[in-house]
Amino acid sequence: MVTEEVAASPLWGDEPSILARLREWTAQHSLRPEHGGPPALCPPGEIPIYWVRCPEDPHLPPLLAPTARSEQDEVAAADRFVDALEQASAATDAESLAQARAQLYATALDVQRATRPLIYERLSARRIKRRLACPQACWLLEQARHGEAAMTGIMLTWVVGHRCQQERLGVLARHPWLWSAATRTLDSLGGDGDALDLWWARIHRARCCDRRRLLREVAPRLDVRPDIRQWVLLHGMRTWPGDLYIPRDRGNVVDLPFEPCVAAACAVAGDLAGTLDSPDVSDEMLEIARALVWNMFPDMHEEDLETCPDGVLIIDRLMGHLLDRAQTLTHLRLTQRILGWLEWPPDQDAGWQEEQRAVWERRASLGWTEEVRASLADDCERIQRRLLLTGPVGVVVASGIR
Repeated sequence: MVTEEVAASPLWGDEPSILARLREWTAQHSLRPEHGGPPALCPPGEIPIYWVRCPEDPHLPPLLAPTARSEQDEVAAADRFVDALEQASAATDAESLAQARAQLYATALDVQRATRPLIYERLSARRIKRRLACPQACWLLEQARHGEAAMTGIMLTWVVGHRCQQERLGVLARHPWLWSAATRTLDSLGGDGDALDLWWARIHRARCCDRRRLLREVAPRLDVRPDIRQWVLLHGMRTWPGDLYIPRDRGNVVDLPFEPCVAAACAVAGDLAGTLDSPDVSDEMLEIARALVWNMFPDMHEEDLETCPDGVLIIDRLMGHLLDRAQTLTHLRLTQRILGWLEWPPDQDAGWQEEQRAVWERRASLGWTEEVRASLADDCERIQRRLLLTGPVGVVVASGIR
């Protein structure tokens, strides 16, 4: 147990709670900025969170290295917390409630990820009434001065499932260390409006591999937020850098990250297929679509055109626009890249045919059937013939300039 640490902590009773400090910060940083871009999460250094289990650096979260404990210790920690919750829920006067809540806070600091499933089981087995546990979850969220207490309060709120906690969860989710637990709990309570903005804030802050995953996860819910879809489509790939590329043979990091890593996710979350379905696509949007598709071919084995759920629609509709509007060398190169992907492996590389048969069988299940590939390849060839035989592109190619 960590009761002694709680008593010794300078943050217990003297400093404002995490929620109070975050409320003050969020009052000055809107969840929906006027400039229309992604909202900000609180910089961890601006509102540090004290974690009891990190004595070497109390402002770093012990998420990656929880305290190693035996199964018996985890069971004991779960029992202590549920016992304290029952006592606080059963308190009949202010003095006994204060004592029970002090014990509840101390036991909350012993809860870590492996403890939570055991707490769920005990809460169900003992049939603790939600209406009695809800005030204790509220109290924990309001009073938490330690990261462990805040996380336990969020966990208890998820179990209790009462919408009265939505405002508190929305504030706590503005801190990156509490975002995941608070936002997913808010989702479970049906707080879709603020939850989408919180997802949006986290996506903007995430690393590229996490950003791809989060964009794909939230994409089906963005029908109600066309503003987010539009920003992702117009600015996503140009704003968000990709993962740093580390060559395996040397181990050093190149100066520029690979931006294409996020292109396919931006195309899905931004509903590029839906945008290209309109007959009146602007020149600017056509260029954005060209850049996204160009970068949806893998450079570092990231998720790419093949795994894009709208991949067939995107290419088909883009080709429909380029059949009449292709004018530049970049359009020519895009059709060459698409055609090369559709026809790979080349006929002369017979050794690849059998080995890659499974690749195209898998792609066919995603919509890349032989008929679709043949139709798209024909569109690419028609665009190339027109560009090479007429207009400035043909002059440039004929002159040998690449």
